[in-house]
Amino acid sequence: MNFYYLAIAIIFGIFGNILSFAVFTRTHLKIRSSSYYLAALSLVDTGFLSALFVSWLVQVDIHILSSHNFVCQLFVYISSCCSWLSVWLTVAFTFERLVAVQYPLRRPAMCTVRRAKVVITILVLIALPWHAYSFILSGVDDLDGKR
Repeated sequence: MNFYYLAIAIIFGIFGNILSFAVFTRTHLKIRSSSYYLAALSLVDTGFLSALFVSWLVQVDIHILSSHNFVCQLFVYISSCCSWLSVWLTVAFTFERLVAVQYPLRRPAMCTVRRAKVVITILVLIALPWHAYSFILSGVDDLDGKR
């Protein structure tokens, strides 16, 4: 039963994240800095759900990672980066909301779209090299002659 729930959660999650990204970037909400954090969060969560989908495929006996070492390493790298970014984008968004509530008069100067873009870019630039260890520590192991 859990097997089916996971597939349904992944499908609805990816659909919901794509819809959220479209709403935050293509409507009047794009003028708000918090929309940029939420749009970025929907992207990285979609990346993580996509990686989770690949893991789910293994349960269905579809092994797309077992034939190529680099594909396996890339899978681990992407899922690690997306997981880390999801947490830190939530922290950045929460901090911005704290500033908006605690210091409402400073919000227009501190919570800008430009600042949100800079914070998101910095987080991505930290995440990419931070998780490069995935290429060294992960790979395909040959167990009992099977990959």
